Amino acid sequence: MKKTYTVLIVLLCMMQMILAQNPCATALKNAQTDYNNGKYSSALQKIENAETNLKCKDARLGELKQKCLTEINFSNNKSSADSKFSAQNYGEALNLYRKLLASSSKQKNTKDIEKRIQECEEKIAEMGYMTIERIEFANLNSSSNVLSDYGSPIYSDAARLLKPRIVCRGCDDQRHAVKISYKIIGPDGKLFSDPLFSPTGYTFAVNVVVEPWETGIQKINLEAWGSPVLSIYSPGDYVCEIWYEDHLIFSQSFSMEITPFGNRQYTANGVAFNMVAIRGSQFKMGGKYGNRKIVPHNEKNEHMVRLSDYYIGESEVTQALWHAVMRTNNSYHLGDSLPVSNVSWYDAVEFCNRLSELTGHTPYYVIVDNQRDPNNKNREDEVACAVYANPRSDGFRLPTEAEWEYAARGGEKGRGYQYSGTNDPAGEWWNLRTSKGDPHPVADSRPNELGIFDMSGSMSEWCYDWFGPYNANSVENPTGAVSGKYRVLRGGSWFGLPRQGRVSRRSSSNADSYGEQVGFRISKNR
Repeated sequence: MKKTYTVLIVLLCMMQMILAQNPCATALKNAQTDYNNGKYSSALQKIENAETNLKCKDARLGELKQKCLTEINFSNNKSSADSKFSAQNYGEALNLYRKLLASSSKQKNTKDIEKRIQECEEKIAEMGYMTIERIEFANLNSSSNVLSDYGSPIYSDAARLLKPRIVCRGCDDQRHAVKISYKIIGPDGKLFSDPLFSPTGYTFAVNVVVEPWETGIQKINLEAWGSPVLSIYSPGDYVCEIWYEDHLIFSQSFSMEITPFGNRQYTANGVAFNMVAIRGSQFKMGGKYGNRKIVPHNEKNEHMVRLSDYYIGESEVTQALWHAVMRTNNSYHLGDSLPVSNVSWYDAVEFCNRLSELTGHTPYYVIVDNQRDPNNKNREDEVACAVYANPRSDGFRLPTEAEWEYAARGGEKGRGYQYSGTNDPAGEWWNLRTSKGDPHPVADSRPNELGIFDMSGSMSEWCYDWFGPYNANSVENPTGAVSGKYRVLRGGSWFGLPRQGRVSRRSSSNADSYGEQVGFRISKNR
């Protein structure tokens, strides 16, 4: 037994000698002791002294230093929160405690902070304030009203419109409406103001509209007097604050990423394809019914249509892109740069979904196999599947008939031509007269005003819509008839007569049909 004790004593002495010979190890030991005793500033000082004076490079010192900084920062923030609480500024204190709770990893700290949060909420309730759950920011661009929950909205334009909306507890009436205001603080730390919105100040009074949502929780829309939105022109980090009288009751950070709306290129399995950005606007859709040889009956009811921004394929889908996505190619005339053909409407929507997945987008269509579409009135359609659109998806899709016609007309740059980019019925596109009996590579003819190719010829193209009579009234973002027997086909083909290339011309076919003159191009929400 004595021999064992002797060995232990010798080992301890040796360890002390080693530590004495290794000042970095001694510094680490002393700093760790201070850290364990809650003396974070003292521990940090010892570590920095070891790094600076002793030139210690032990990785364990760096790890302990980071822990010390975290605890010191936590302690400082908690002191700030406690100070706000003592000053009865419960709204600011509540925000600080919530941030502390999110950053705390120690169970004791968590319990203390949760208790403080509850106390703040009780005090706020006693004073009649609202307890804010979060702020949502609505993208007011006409093409999308999708909310970006909990921050980081990504908008694509030179300027974005911002509409704060709060989700709160205790806001079941409007008694505090005129006392609520909000502020936007910009990336430079200064109060942000849109000159058109408020040329005289940075704090905006709001009207409050209560919407039932869940038990005990309501959504409140904030609409500033005189204007419901803010225009933001610069990317960066912003803060939205909600105030009740002179008390800050909530704040939330969000990041603004601004990307110009313009043409884009994507790649799928190594095959690149281009999408043209189409500025939404209002246009007159359809043809003037008169001479049946020129304008068929199904084009009548020329009517106004308003479209949101969208993208459309610069050219028809090529065989190269089709094969890259589907790994098959049933086209009659083969060639990578030729437009894909012999595809049904069902084939086209399946392609869109697979392309979306390959490029990291959410598929636009929900395809339900073994279920007949209740809106399909065509009993000759042998494909037993239902296709439903998800308008909030960012995935690729077929253009609507209205989108197709607007793009073919040249969009805002259109000059009123009967054909895409020209009034010449002989045309500079591929039709029976010019093609010499064979399809040609895409983008091998003159584009229209928007730089889009082959909309009057090459291939007749599938659109999303059911074929049906036009609505004579003005409509916004139409998607065609609710039900029908046939899906819409647009544009002339390499085997069609030149006059079939008119931008207003309509045709249709069974959704399960296909042919060597039938292809498609893709579209996408902004």
